[in-house]
This record gives sequence, C-alpha cells and structure tokens, in this order.
Amino acid sequence: KVNLTGTINVFDQARPSRRRREVPVVYASTAAVYGNCGNLPVDEESPAAPLSAYGADKHACELHARIAGAIHGV
Repeated sequence: KVNLTGTINVFDQARPSRRRREVPVVYASTAAVYGNCGNLPVDEESPAAPLSAYGADKHACELHARIAGAIHGV
C-alpha cells in the first residue's frame, strides 16, 4: 500500500498542471515484478508474473507510472 500510494502522490505532484516547469520523474522498479522469469535478460516487454505481494504492488506502481505518462505527460 505504501509503495502504490507514494507513487501515486509523486506522479500527481509532477503533473504539468501543478508545476510551472516540467519535472522529470524516473521510476525504478524491481525484478520481483517478473517472478521466476526463465528468459534473460528481462526487459519492459517481458510479461509480469509477480510471486509476492511486494512484486504485485511494484507492478501496480509501474502501471500507474505508464498511465501518468500517457495521460498527463509525466
């Protein structure tokens, strides 16, 4: 919950409508999003398959980051 809520707050505050100038945001995730992926190297196109609540939470953060970028240009 903390990861997702914090990520939502960061991207909300970085929205262009809230800032006078563009604020770049870099989101660093974790390999836990991909679970026991057999294909290496893992990249953003690899399917998500989290095995823990932590991995699922970080995957939700990634999805929010992508949506914020697409909708708000963050």
